[in-house]
Amino acid sequence: MNLEKHTLFSRNTPPRPATAETTAPAQSSEPVTEALARTPRACLDDVFLSQGIRDELALNLAMIRNHALLYEEWGLARIEPQQRGVVLNFYGPPGTGKTKTAEAMAHELGKTILEANYAVLVSELQGKTGKNIEAVFNSARAENAVLFFDEADSLLSRRAEGSSPGGGQDLNTAKSIMLKQLDQFDGVVIFATNLFRNYDSAFFRRISAHIHFDLPCAQVREQLWRFMLSPNVPGRENIDMAALVASSEGLAGGDIANVVKQTLGRLLMKSPRLLTQDDLTTRIDRLREARNAQQGIGERVLQGEEKAAALRKFGVSEPEPESRAAAA
Repeated sequence: MNLEKHTLFSRNTPPRPATAETTAPAQSSEPVTEALARTPRACLDDVFLSQGIRDELALNLAMIRNHALLYEEWGLARIEPQQRGVVLNFYGPPGTGKTKTAEAMAHELGKTILEANYAVLVSELQGKTGKNIEAVFNSARAENAVLFFDEADSLLSRRAEGSSPGGGQDLNTAKSIMLKQLDQFDGVVIFATNLFRNYDSAFFRRISAHIHFDLPCAQVREQLWRFMLSPNVPGRENIDMAALVASSEGLAGGDIANVVKQTLGRLLMKSPRLLTQDDLTTRIDRLREARNAQQGIGERVLQGEEKAAALRKFGVSEPEPESRAAAA
């Protein structure tokens, strides 16, 4: 079995850095030509989004469905003669529903979805990354599928300076091929990213619409909690939803899902197995602690008397400044 053919469009295969181990099975100079487009696993009713995002999605769905009217009869082709397809960019923090919404958009359009896996698109073999990109677009054309690139900043980032041989030059060539394919593609492409600021300006200009997926507001957080905490959970009826919504401000939908999973897992260890408000708020606090540690929040350098007091606590004297020691 050609592993590269069967993983290029896998939704469940996370991107991995290219190593000798991960690239060893794919030593053929032939591009990947087999795509695995599939039926979308979500519709818009499955995604918890703010009304603003829903309005943006509805607008772009209408423009996609009426593309011929807009460009041929109403004359947009005079403004954008090169624009054949529609390119959408979903950007925002992790866990805000970008990937699931891409699936839902394909469902709304009655199309399959073809998800490109960056880890396999990029090859160490000279020139092959560009060929893989061409193969992705050819497969999407053949299957009339929505083409979805998750973590798109990996492919659309600013091009490397200079023309040094090797990987940098090859990736620059691949980006040029991506630009050409976007110009020629007459279907729907969706990019998703957490790092929008890294996009090359040449790609920015080719994107039809940018939709910001922000952290959920209070209304959406309440919808998420009510959906994720099943009424079948013992004690669920005693949970104060308003307090839960307030305590989860700043959390993404993915964060809330993790809190629920961890809380229900710990519920298995309790006797009796009865969910309480403290169970949930404790998990929220733990998640915030981990997030703050990951971002370096709360770390600071002690100075002056505060530093001296901390050193004395451990029986350590603060060293004298070099100038004072020299004077002595």
